[in-house]
Amino acid sequence: MIADFKPMTPDEEKVQEDRLIRSRVQMLMAFPFFGILALNLQMECSYNIATAATDGKKFFYNPYFLKGLSEGELNWIVVHEVLHPALKHLWRKGDRQHMKWNYACDYAIHCIMMQFIDVAKYEVKDKLKMPKGCLYDKKYDNMGAEEIYDLLPNDPSQNAQFGNGKGQGQSGNQQQGQGGGDGQTPLDDHSMWDEAGPGQTQENGQTKAQEWEGKMVSAAKAAESKSAGNLPGFLKRLLNKLTKPQKDWRVLLAEFVEPETDDYSFNPPDRRFSDSDFMLPDLNDTVEVVKKIVFYIDTSGSIGDRELTVAFSEIVGAIGQFQGKLSGYIGFFDHAAYPLKPFEDVEDVLEARPEGGGGTSFHAPFEHIKDNMEEDDVAGIIILTDGYASWPDESIANNVPVLWLINNEDVTPPWGLHTTIKV
Repeated sequence: MIADFKPMTPDEEKVQEDRLIRSRVQMLMAFPFFGILALNLQMECSYNIATAATDGKKFFYNPYFLKGLSEGELNWIVVHEVLHPALKHLWRKGDRQHMKWNYACDYAIHCIMMQFIDVAKYEVKDKLKMPKGCLYDKKYDNMGAEEIYDLLPNDPSQNAQFGNGKGQGQSGNQQQGQGGGDGQTPLDDHSMWDEAGPGQTQENGQTKAQEWEGKMVSAAKAAESKSAGNLPGFLKRLLNKLTKPQKDWRVLLAEFVEPETDDYSFNPPDRRFSDSDFMLPDLNDTVEVVKKIVFYIDTSGSIGDRELTVAFSEIVGAIGQFQGKLSGYIGFFDHAAYPLKPFEDVEDVLEARPEGGGGTSFHAPFEHIKDNMEEDDVAGIIILTDGYASWPDESIANNVPVLWLINNEDVTPPWGLHTTIKV
C-alpha cells in the first residue's frame, strides 16, 4: 500500500464506485463503442496505485484519484483504461523501452478519443473531457502506438522539445492538450503490463490480444447500428477492415455444397400488396439457404492478428452475401481443436473468442467433428489456415466436402477444394 493513502471509509469508497457505474451508463448512451468495451473490465478499488490501471481483466482505481475528477474527466479515464487492452497495448510492447512505449500508447488513445468527440452530437460532447496534463497532439492522428513510438525521443519525459507542437483541443470547455514536455505524462499506471507468470499480464498474451480483437469488433458493430451513419474515422477503418470479404461466397459454396432454396421470400414482400395491412411473400423470388457449415480457424502461433482479421472478414462476408441464410458452426484449432459454437448471424460470429496459440494439427478439427457431431450435422467443412502443417489422409473428412482457405500462394492442399485469401 502506498503510505500517503489512508483508505477511505466503506461509504466513501461506495460513492466513487457508484460514480464509475454511472460513468459506464453514460458512455453506453453517449458513446456506445466505448461503453460496450468498458463493460469488459471488472472494477476494483486499489490503494497500491496512485491513479488507475488495468491488467486486461480489471480496471483498478484509487478512489482518491477519482474523487478529484469531474464527471467528464471520470468518463475519460474509464474510456482510456479500456482502450489499452482493446488496442492490445499490454501485449504489443515487445522489447521497446517502457516509458517511451507508455507515452506512445497514451498519445494513440487520446487521438482516437478526440476523433469520437469531433463527430459527436452537441449534447454529448461534454461527456468526455480530457484531464489536465494528458498527452495529446493532433499530429499523431491515425497513427498506431508503434508508429508514434518511432517518432518519439528515447527519453520523452526529459526532452523539452518532445512533441513541441500544440495539440488541437476540443471545443467548448475542453482544454487544449500539448504533446509532451511541460509536465505532461501518461495518465495512468502501466507498471503491471510486464508481469509474467500464472495469472499475470503476459501469460497467454497472444490469446488475450485475440480475445480483445473480438470484443473490439463486437463493440464496433453494435455502435454502428446506433450511430445513424455518424462514425469517426477510427471506427470506419475498423469496420471496413472487418467486413469486406475477398471471395464471392455464393460462387464458392455453390461449387462446394448444394444450397437449398426457399420457394418464396418475405424480403422483399410482394410489391403488388404494398398498400395492404399485411405482408405477402414474393412468390417469384428464391433465396439460397446454406446450413450446417463448419468454419474452423487456425489460431496456431504462426497466425497473427492480421490473419485472424481476414478469417473473420470472410465469415462475416459469407453471411452477408447469403443475407442471413447461412448458418452452422465456428471453432478454432492449433494442436488441438476447441469446441464448436453454433452461429445464425453475424453477431454470433463476432461473439466467438479465438482460442489457441500453439502448434498446428490438421488432424485435430476433423477428429473433433467426428467425435462430437452426428454425420448429418455437417454439410461442409471450411478450414482457414496458412497451411503449414502435416496433411492428413483425405479419408479423415469422412466424405464431407472440405474447402481450404489458404492465406498465401505457397501452399497447395493435396486434396479438397481450395482458394487463396490475401493478408
